Amino acid sequence: MLQLFSLLALVLSAYLSFLVIPRLVFVSVKRRLFDVPNSRSSHTRAVPRLGGIIFLPCMMFSYAFVLGLRELNGVGVATELRESLLLEMLFLICGLTTIYGIGVLDDLRGVSFRKKFVAQILAAIFFLFGDIHIDNLHGIFGIYELPVAVSYVLTIFITVLIINAINLIDGIDGLASGLSSVALAVYGFWFLSAGLYAYAMLAFSLLGSVMIFFLYNVFGKRMKLFMGDTGSLILGYCLAFLAIRFCQLNATPEFGVVGAPIVAFSTLFIPIFDVFRVFIVRIKHGKSPFLPDKNHIHHKLLALGMSHRQAMLTLVIASSMFIILNWFLVKILGETVMFLFDIFLGLCLVYGLQRFIVDKERKLVKREVR
Repeated sequence: MLQLFSLLALVLSAYLSFLVIPRLVFVSVKRRLFDVPNSRSSHTRAVPRLGGIIFLPCMMFSYAFVLGLRELNGVGVATELRESLLLEMLFLICGLTTIYGIGVLDDLRGVSFRKKFVAQILAAIFFLFGDIHIDNLHGIFGIYELPVAVSYVLTIFITVLIINAINLIDGIDGLASGLSSVALAVYGFWFLSAGLYAYAMLAFSLLGSVMIFFLYNVFGKRMKLFMGDTGSLILGYCLAFLAIRFCQLNATPEFGVVGAPIVAFSTLFIPIFDVFRVFIVRIKHGKSPFLPDKNHIHHKLLALGMSHRQAMLTLVIASSMFIILNWFLVKILGETVMFLFDIFLGLCLVYGLQRFIVDKERKLVKREVR
């Protein structure tokens, strides 16, 4: 029955999104709330940009409604989890509200990156009030339990990193929602298998809404829309919550996924590695790390001649394979070696793409000379 309730949360969220999106597109068109193409855009026509505002209300309604149904049917949250879960959810809502507010403002009239950065830090601090923090590295570089101060600083850093990683990877149709859907599915099914149904329901409640958005974003024509900053910020914040909680729970023998931080890292490896690489390149060239450019990994795939859909599918499939690889290899190689191996694979991927791009440009030059 608890598994059916988790499935219901996904279906209800998807159904609500299916009802709301066409009406949202209509309002966006009527109010001319468009994302207008510019020199950095990968699209060629004005598209409504408020798709992400559906994520929070659809997720929270589905989660609260199904959790209420569980209580009415006598299968509520276990007594030993009630107090901690209530505290976590209260401060999660505080953080979500903060992120949602700054996202809506940015989509409607624009907000400086400094203000968004401050809002992200504030939202990350709410995790600490809810006792959600990275307190154990599970043996990466020989480090296990962390001092409280280090744990808090690392939690804020990781949360802000994940939020910005999802926000900055949202450059072509379906990429941010596709990568996030894979990560949400992984967390949802693991929490389900571990008997942690309240967390599984949260992941599935967001997944249902993101899946429907993905269909409209990728396959929509008249009903096409973008998620905007509101959607990407909400996705990043919720994924940060699930990733940190996943690591916390697996520090105990009761669950004990080997190399939990590595597995959590692998679910978002492509956006996290990409944002690190792009920031380093920008700083190396004397630019602000927050100054937009066309140096992301999806831009490199487009430069090779891939369509938006081909580039998106390539990265989503690569992310899925990467998760599977990490899940099994970390048990053999260990946490530290697997972490370094991940970085090596990421560097090889970027270097390989860059070589292909250079070779393609050389061939084009030769043809023009001829």
